[in-house]
Amino acid sequence: MRRHLTVLLLMIVSAVAGQENPYSVFFESFAKQTATVRWLLEYDMIAWHSSDSVVKHPEERSRLGSEWFCFKDLANTWHAVYGKYANNNFDLVFHYVTDESKTLRRTNAAIDTSLLHSYSRAIQAGLKKIDPIRDSLRVNFNQFIRRESDDTFSVWFFPAVQSNGYAVYGLEYVYQMDSSGRTVLRDDSFSTGRLRGHPIDRKRKLELDYRMVTEPTLGSVFFATYCVNYFTQININTRYGLSYLSRSKNGELVWFHIDSRAKR
Repeated sequence: MRRHLTVLLLMIVSAVAGQENPYSVFFESFAKQTATVRWLLEYDMIAWHSSDSVVKHPEERSRLGSEWFCFKDLANTWHAVYGKYANNNFDLVFHYVTDESKTLRRTNAAIDTSLLHSYSRAIQAGLKKIDPIRDSLRVNFNQFIRRESDDTFSVWFFPAVQSNGYAVYGLEYVYQMDSSGRTVLRDDSFSTGRLRGHPIDRKRKLELDYRMVTEPTLGSVFFATYCVNYFTQININTRYGLSYLSRSKNGELVWFHIDSRAKR
């Protein structure tokens, strides 16, 4: 799914009576979520453009495993890596980098072995946890990985737009791995209790039921942003209100939050 990255803004609508600054914690949390989603969308764009190139080389694709990933180096350059990790060895098949014009090109440049191994182990550890559920539900997931400033890894799995044309939400798998990629340090996964799907060929408003939580989850914010062009509006309904994206006159995407506890 090719897309242009969008600017995400935050706007609070209405207020809770009797509280001076009721939104400070919410704003901080939501700002972190939208920043993460922006990064995930950038990752997704690199992944899709590089995968388009990979499919043009069927003679080499037989060497690939599930250990593909993207990362930014210290020069802020994106890399996309495809290969297979087995027996403590990574067979690097495809390596793409962005050039000065932000175009992806294939390269034979070497990558540090420890980087390839730790990223691959973290992806394998995440897939090992979700594979039984993924296989039983027969749902395809987008996968993302990022090395954090403390050298741990964040690994995310969100339902993709399925091959049958349905956008799916309700499951989000979020893990923090140690620096080696071997151990899950924290599991922040979430489920609404029911996997839901909607066809993307019908422009209409969606109502996402997240009333079991007090604020939108990362997966719901990702879904709403990722699928914004398929629907007229996507409302994330939480215990205390709703959040939704809307386009401004200049085409930017703006988040609105309506608090149902506000004094009327």
